[in-house]
Amino acid sequence: MTFLLHATNYFNQALDKINNERNILDRKLNGHIINHDLLQLAQIEKSLIYLSSSIKTNLMMLEDLRHTPLTLQITKESQEKLDDILIEMEQASRVVQIANDVTGKISRTSNNILNNNLNDTMKFLTGWSIILTIPTIGTGFYGMNVDLPFMKLPLAWLLVSGILVSLMLILYWFLKRKNIL
Repeated sequence: MTFLLHATNYFNQALDKINNERNILDRKLNGHIINHDLLQLAQIEKSLIYLSSSIKTNLMMLEDLRHTPLTLQITKESQEKLDDILIEMEQASRVVQIANDVTGKISRTSNNILNNNLNDTMKFLTGWSIILTIPTIGTGFYGMNVDLPFMKLPLAWLLVSGILVSLMLILYWFLKRKNIL
């Protein structure tokens, strides 16, 4: 029975250590998310899965042990110890499940934050790509060997450049107003 009690205490200590690591990571992830922290979070999730599996296996073993004929022959004190160990293991199983749920939620939240950051970056880059296509299109038309408006004027280049910059500024204002930039 002493061995089983030590095993239960070992599981509880391992669970406390994992919870402390998760809390530290949670505080880190509230700031700046880096790949190393996400990998540590995945490692914690994996550890919780292994711990949960071990505890469930031990719970089944303790339940079987409780109902074997050998257990019926042990003292009342040993039977109470076995019941206490079983209760401790059930509590550890519930705590592992809660820790696993919390870790999963932290992981999902971190992924959502990263996705939002990526979406914002892509929106920003797309907006500037659209703005920067205006001069390319305008100069492309005026680079062709066909008659176009303002082509014969002495300051045609400045006029066309002014129109293109104006279009870029209008588009910039529009995209800024729509929260794309």
